[in-house]
Amino acid sequence: MAAKLTFCFYVATGLVLIVTQTQAQACVNGFQCLSCTQAQICVGGVPSGAAITCPATTYCLNTNAQVCTVGSCPTFTCTVAGRFPDPNNSSQYIICVPDPSQASGLLRITIPCPAGSTFSPTALQCVLITATTTTATTTTPIYSCASIGRYPDARNCSIYYMCQTNPAGGFYVYKYTCPATTLFNSAIQKCTTAATSGCVIAG
Repeated sequence: MAAKLTFCFYVATGLVLIVTQTQAQACVNGFQCLSCTQAQICVGGVPSGAAITCPATTYCLNTNAQVCTVGSCPTFTCTVAGRFPDPNNSSQYIICVPDPSQASGLLRITIPCPAGSTFSPTALQCVLITATTTTATTTTPIYSCASIGRYPDARNCSIYYMCQTNPAGGFYVYKYTCPATTLFNSAIQKCTTAATSGCVIAG
């Protein structure tokens, strides 16, 4: 049976909020968003190492398959009363309650999870982050990083790789595809129109 811890929070509206923690694993997709623009890579099911900043015009969302997704940060609006995950930060959650200052309408309250925990959208509560044991396998890297930065794919101008340092002294490599009708521009390290990208496929 999982260990449970209970915390009480008093908020300005006079509500006392009870947060119960149970042990569970975070990092469902191998990363955890720290904010809309930053994330940490997970090692053994636990976020670790330096924060990674998403490139311009991208954002981090815990439910996405990749760390940074093209688009802008989603916002959350209360439409019904209840407890909801913060779409931009898994270390906190949102409670929607009736607004006492209005005849109708909802008040949005952001509640931080206690240190060492994350909000579980399935359990609808903060859960302790626990490490998991993984078996290492040898794989061919998708790109060989020599330093941090963004680098073009040698065979496809719409693909680029982002290299970030990891705590073990090597690099994390992330593969990105530019939006339709754009190509990666090495000079400014962004996706631009095909005419201005200057991309040349290696022969």
